[in-house]
Amino acid sequence: RWARGYDPVRTLVSRAGFAPADVLRALDRVDQAALGREARRANSDGSFAAPRTLAGRRFLLVDDIVTTGSTLADATRAIHAAGGSVDAISVLAQTRLRIVRGDPDA
Repeated sequence: RWARGYDPVRTLVSRAGFAPADVLRALDRVDQAALGREARRANSDGSFAAPRTLAGRRFLLVDDIVTTGSTLADATRAIHAAGGSVDAISVLAQTRLRIVRGDPDA
């Protein structure tokens, strides 16, 4: 978001006619660009939290780019843990995982 100068997900959601809902808080994790599949999963586990109950609320998760799905999986987990449900997931683009030399889980 900072490098691009705007939030692409917020723009996608708004232009699709939906109201963005900031219901999850991102917790600390390392940049996933150089991580393999298993390392991304481990890095993403527990990386989101809902600061308040989402009981009875339904959500459409939106991401700009999906690589392994680890981020979306943890966002779904956090919404469910707060009592909400995820009705659908939408992404603008999918990219292949860049294989890091010597990474056994890539």
